Amino acid sequence: MNNRLREIFEISRHKKENILSMEGLRGGAVFLVFLVHYSSITETYLSPGNTTWNIKNILGEIGNSGVDLFFVLSGFLIYGMLLQKQQNYLSYLYRRVARIYPTFLFVFFIYIVLGYIFPAENKIPKETEQAVIYLIENLLLLPGIINIEPIITVAWSLSYEFLFYLATPWIIYGLRLRTWKFQNRILLILSMAVSSYVIVSIKGGPIRILMFLSGMVLFEVVTNTEWKPIKHLGMVSLITALVWLAIFPWTRISEEVKYGVLSIFLFIFCWECFSVNGWLQNLFSWTPLRWFGNISYSYYLIHGLTIKGIFLILGKLALTNTPTPWVYWGLIAPVFFATLLTAFVLFALIEKPLSLSTNTIKFSPPQEPAKKISP
Repeated sequence: MNNRLREIFEISRHKKENILSMEGLRGGAVFLVFLVHYSSITETYLSPGNTTWNIKNILGEIGNSGVDLFFVLSGFLIYGMLLQKQQNYLSYLYRRVARIYPTFLFVFFIYIVLGYIFPAENKIPKETEQAVIYLIENLLLLPGIINIEPIITVAWSLSYEFLFYLATPWIIYGLRLRTWKFQNRILLILSMAVSSYVIVSIKGGPIRILMFLSGMVLFEVVTNTEWKPIKHLGMVSLITALVWLAIFPWTRISEEVKYGVLSIFLFIFCWECFSVNGWLQNLFSWTPLRWFGNISYSYYLIHGLTIKGIFLILGKLALTNTPTPWVYWGLIAPVFFATLLTAFVLFALIEKPLSLSTNTIKFSPPQEPAKKISP
C-alpha cells in the first residue's frame, strides 16, 4: 500500500535533485488558500461581529499569503532552472504550457458545464460575441494582470505565473546573466524590485510580482553562498508575517507596503527552510505534507468548486439555513477532507499522466558558483 501511494504522490525520480522542503511548502501554501475560500463561502452562515466571524476574517486575510508563497517558490524554481542550463525558448514554453494547461482545461470545462446547469453561478455573458471573447480571455490566462473576472476563481494567479514564464528567459539570456557574478545578479534583481515597487506605488499595478523577484534572490543566496540565516529566524519571520497580515485590515498601510514587507518575510522563512538543517526544514520535508504539496496544483484549481458544491448540497438539505458558528467549526475538517479527495482524483487521472510524466522540473544546486557556468 505504501509503495502504491508513493508511486502516485511522488513526482520526482531522484530526490537528491530536489529540495524536499519545497514540496512541503507547497502543501502549506495551498492549505492557506483553502482557508481563504472556506472562510469566504461560509461567511453567509455566520453572524457578523461575533468571535467566529472575526476569526474567519483573520484566517481569510492570512490565507491570501498562500498564493504569495507559491509565487516565491516559482521565482526560485523557474529562475534557477533557466540560470543553470541554456534552453530553447520554444521548447521551454511548450513544457510550461504542458504543465499548466491539461489540468486547467479539464477544470475549465467543468466550470462551463456547471455554469449552464446552475445559471445563477454562470459568469459567461449571454451575448454570443461577448461570451466568445470572455472564454478566449480566460483560455489565454489574462484575468489577474488584466482586470477580468476569471471563470475559475483562483485562475487569476496563473496570469502572474505565465507572465513570469514568458519574461524570465528574456532577462536571463538577453542580459547574459549566466556570465555575471552572483553578487551582481542579486543587485540587479534588487534594483528591479525597488523599481517595480516605486512604479506600482505611483501608478498602480501587479505589486505581487515582487514575490517572484524575492524567489529569484532566494535562489542566488541558497545556491551560491555559504550564508545561512540565524537559526529560528525563519520561524520568527513566519510568525511575524502572519501577525502582519492579521492586523493589516485594521491599519492604514497601503497594499504596496503590505506586499513589500511580506516578500521580505517570506524570503527569510524560505531561506531557513532550504538552508538550515533543523526542525523547520524537517517539518516541511514531512512526507504527508510533501505529498499534499505535490498535488497542490490540482488542489488549487478544484478545491473551491468542491467547497461550493458541498454547501449547495447542505443548503438544499436545509442543514445550513440558520447562521451559527457550528457550521464553520464543525464542517472545516470534513470539507477539507472532501477537497483532498477531489484533488487526488484530478491529480491521479489528469495532472500526473498528462503533465508530470516527462515535465517534472528538477532542482540541483550547482557544484560550482553559477558565475563559472559558461553560456
